[in-house]
Amino acid sequence: MKYTIFSDVQGNYQALNRFFEKTEDSTDQYLCLGDIVQDGVSFEDNRCIEIIRDYDCISVKGNHEEKVLRNHQKSIKRIFAGNLSYIENLPLEKEVENKYNLKHLIFNEKNPNLDKINQEFSKFKPSIKISFFGHTHKPIVYSQNNKNLVKEEKFMTNHLRLNENLKYLINPGGVGLNWNQLKTYIQF
Repeated sequence: MKYTIFSDVQGNYQALNRFFEKTEDSTDQYLCLGDIVQDGVSFEDNRCIEIIRDYDCISVKGNHEEKVLRNHQKSIKRIFAGNLSYIENLPLEKEVENKYNLKHLIFNEKNPNLDKINQEFSKFKPSIKISFFGHTHKPIVYSQNNKNLVKEEKFMTNHLRLNENLKYLINPGGVGLNWNQLKTYIQF
């Protein structure tokens, strides 16, 4: 199965639509790492949820979905009830194929320290080798070897060569924020 992983749409329907047009012929399943919406007071947020649902994306809840749900009185004016229910029922974390873990929020800061990175690696179940995350809008890869040494790599392409002996934390960046600047998704 060929996955396409993306994050942080931030209610940018135009960018999300272009993203799907570009990737749909080369994707079996989409994995969305959250922040589909921006603030829930725009019809664009509603349209983003609709297209995520139309493409049957496996998704997790981001902090922006949480914000929209807390602001229900304003959100209900722009986001259809079924779409609010959809984001309300998204999990904070999801396993795929018992190999991959999806989360939105791992680090609040854009440059986490080594201790925080190692803490996240220590949470991996034995079957998990890769955890995908969003939130920081920064395409980055952290790898850890069997001696707990961490390496950081920035990447500017959607193709990564991974070593099966390492564990990985991978952030593809933000589709809604940087679509014209770089490829903000990963396919494998």
